[in-house]
Amino acid sequence: MMPIIMGDHKSIPNPFRDYIPMINMCMQHKKEEMGKVGYLTIDEKYVQAGQSHRRGGLHVERSQALRWGSGWGGTKGGLFFSNNIDDSLCIYNHIMNPSRIGKLGSIEPRELKNKLAFQVPAHQLMWLTDLTPHESLPLLSSARRQMFRLVTSDVSIWYTKHNTKNPLGVQPGPLTEISNKDKFV
Repeated sequence: MMPIIMGDHKSIPNPFRDYIPMINMCMQHKKEEMGKVGYLTIDEKYVQAGQSHRRGGLHVERSQALRWGSGWGGTKGGLFFSNNIDDSLCIYNHIMNPSRIGKLGSIEPRELKNKLAFQVPAHQLMWLTDLTPHESLPLLSSARRQMFRLVTSDVSIWYTKHNTKNPLGVQPGPLTEISNKDKFV
């Protein structure tokens, strides 16, 4: 999660400038986020068949009282996802009760019994809240997968050990705590 100024292309380092059109699409739907600090994640790597890229298993982006973009009613905040491999991301049509969320956003699969799941096609830009369950699915065949995520400004904490510093000097937003702790401990 690298901080950028949403709508300011100069805040995006050169290696990620190919993603500016996707960021612009996000901003068309979140005009109120223009000029605020958002958090860009780009992860491109070769993934073996049967393995998940990034975090496997059902989870949400929120962790207990910590917010990661929030989002509600389809109009405020939230986060955007996209990737280049069909059916490698599953999103559930459900909003989790924060009291039912475990450490690091983990949730019990039984929480989603009888909930509609949507396997996301390649190159589809999806908006969700930080309480929307989703999971990275194991790939059917080995491939280079590209994952794009843009988290809007409402982020409680940014971890120096786990997130990416912006080489252009953009810092996390003024209401975001910067932590040197290990979020996995």
